Amino acid sequence: MLELAIDKNFADRFYLAYQGKDEYVDDFIHYFLKHLQRCKLLTNYCNLDELQDAARENPLVELLIERIPEVEFKADFEEWIDSPAYVGIGSPIKLVLSGQRAETCSNRRKRQGLEHLCPENLHERWKVYYSRRTDINKKTTADPELPSEFRFDSWAQLQSFVHPLNAVIIVDFYLLKWDMEKNFTDSLHNNIIPMLENLLAEASTDIPVNITFVSEFSDRPPAKQAERVKKTRELINAAIGKITTKAFSLNLIVHNKSEYPKNFQEFHDRIIITNYFYINCGAGFNIGSRKPGLGVFDKPGKISRIRHNSEIQFRSILNIQNYWTAFKDLKQLDIYCKKLENHPGLPDYLNFSPDKTNRLMGIEHWE
Repeated sequence: MLELAIDKNFADRFYLAYQGKDEYVDDFIHYFLKHLQRCKLLTNYCNLDELQDAARENPLVELLIERIPEVEFKADFEEWIDSPAYVGIGSPIKLVLSGQRAETCSNRRKRQGLEHLCPENLHERWKVYYSRRTDINKKTTADPELPSEFRFDSWAQLQSFVHPLNAVIIVDFYLLKWDMEKNFTDSLHNNIIPMLENLLAEASTDIPVNITFVSEFSDRPPAKQAERVKKTRELINAAIGKITTKAFSLNLIVHNKSEYPKNFQEFHDRIIITNYFYINCGAGFNIGSRKPGLGVFDKPGKISRIRHNSEIQFRSILNIQNYWTAFKDLKQLDIYCKKLENHPGLPDYLNFSPDKTNRLMGIEHWE
């Protein structure tokens, strides 16, 4: 479930968010807060009596407690949400409604890869998650007749959706499935690294970023499947190290339907999930390559031609229409990964490398 942390000073000063009529602040209240479900509230109100008293005086608090099934009262609230431990405990999807100033919120956002909102920054920050964004669907094409905001012709198109991030899962069954190492290094240079460079633009500086790829891997001579998995991780790891100085952990998960639990409902095969966005693509994330027929790049990360008729959709997990979609896929990924083992008797095959964890898969669910 989503974990919402609210400082009572945020509620007391919320009126400062309004500078006349503001569509983003209205969207935050009348769409996001109004449609909250299965949410845990963390707060520095002393107890339920104080919270209920505040609700009688403050419509914002009243709106919250009508929809929150679980509340945790935290006397050391300010110290807790500022600590590194806060990121890793509880729900991986957190939103902080802070009583601090915008500068403090910005500092914490950068350190933790979590969104910290305050009345002063709400207008600007909520634009990213706004429920009525018109640019969330982008056609993968270089056709100049489509306005720029509605086409996906470069990984730089991610920039308008850049958000704080401390974990990302990239699922594409064919993205890492290579036969010739040269083909993979081309894809790494032209697709994977430009994609990650934009995704990680506002990644946490103090919390190691969890990066997980879920893909299938070729098992053709002369290389064994395990060799390809290890080589792929080695190449991606080295490439990421060249684009960022931020700490990260990289895990590769091998997709194999034979490893599905009984009656398993599979997860989406072409998605990127972060702690705030669910991004899906109809034809996968290898949106171009130098191989004839698949697309030609003018330069890394930019398409000049593409074969597949597809679209990339950017869906905020803070939007109730998308939260449960992300929840379901994260739940299924977690169930799948818990079943995976690397068998000592099969050294030529790996189901994951080096681990199979990601804090996003720590979302609360019941198998």
